[in-house]
Order: sequence, then C-alpha cells, then structure tokens
Amino acid sequence: MKTGFAAVALFITAALAVAVPEKEGWYVRSAEQVERENLALVDLEVTSDLIPGVVFTGTAESIYYEMKAINPASVGNTTPVLSERSLAKRSFNCGWGAPVGSWNYCIEGVGYLKNLGSAWCGVGAAPACARVSCSHGCGMYLCNKLNAPFRVFCGDIAKDIHDIAEECGGPVFSRPSGARDFSSHFIGLGADNC
Repeated sequence: MKTGFAAVALFITAALAVAVPEKEGWYVRSAEQVERENLALVDLEVTSDLIPGVVFTGTAESIYYEMKAINPASVGNTTPVLSERSLAKRSFNCGWGAPVGSWNYCIEGVGYLKNLGSAWCGVGAAPACARVSCSHGCGMYLCNKLNAPFRVFCGDIAKDIHDIAEECGGPVFSRPSGARDFSSHFIGLGADNC
C-alpha cells in the first residue's frame, strides 16, 4: 500500500512538472537550483537599437530567430571593442553549479549569444536570474543582484561563459561550471535539465 501511494505521488509530481508552461517566464527548478541561488528565475529580455521599441523575451535561441525574422541585419553584429563592463571588478566562483557533461554541449548557446552581439540582454525583475540558454544539458544564466532592472551586451555574456569554462573547466574545458561575479550581476554556467 505504501509503495503504491509513493508511486502515485511520484507520477502526479512528474505530471505537474511537465505541465508547467515555460513561455510566461516561469520555470520548474530543481532543488539544487533553488538551494544554489535564492533568486527568482525569469525570462531573458533582449532589446536592440536596430529594432526600436520591441522587448523580446525567452532564451538567446528563440530571441535570435525572432529578431532575424523581423530584421536580418539585427543579428550577427558584434559587441563594441570596449564596453563599460570591461573595467568592472570581477572574479570567478568555480564552485557554482554542477559540471556540464562537456564543453561541446555549450557551444550552441554561446553561438546564439555571439550572434545577438550588441543587442542588450537583461533581467527586468530584481534581484533575479534569467536562463539565457539551455541546450544539451548546458545551462547559462544572467543574474541581477541589483534592486533595479539590469542589462549587458549579449556578446559579453558569450565571452564570460567562455572565460568561466577556461578558468573553471579543467583541461581543455572538459567539464565546465562556475560563475563570473561582478558587483552588479553574475554570469552562471552549469548543468541543467533541458
């Protein structure tokens, strides 16, 4: 009887987790994610001067295709050589997140971020984290520590993810995870369910 009750409870929990929509900025988070950061998980917000007045929400991949459909010239641009954040104090936390199976799992997400380049990636809620990309078990996050909306160049996130993998991933980026910490925000890289 106890085994049957446990099986039913497990089934109901799994069914509810599958039924939660991800398109409105709400995501099912694992217990590890909740313990890791006590921040809300919200949609990434992207704006571009090449498509004025529009705020795109979702992941780097979905936003890339939306922007490309509206204005193909709005994607594939590069981040200016010197941005303000290049002078900001930053450090690494190689204990953040679970190791990703392989750096190869992260390459797709980094590519979308590079293609968004000088578009602004932001977190409207504060403090909160936006899951920027999640593919092949590689989760990437932009987390806002301020009590106000925050944004950075999308291309800068790609650079930070690469730097995290280089600093915290061991030989040849074998199993990267970690965070790059700034005074206003941090970029996180770790294994995720996606």
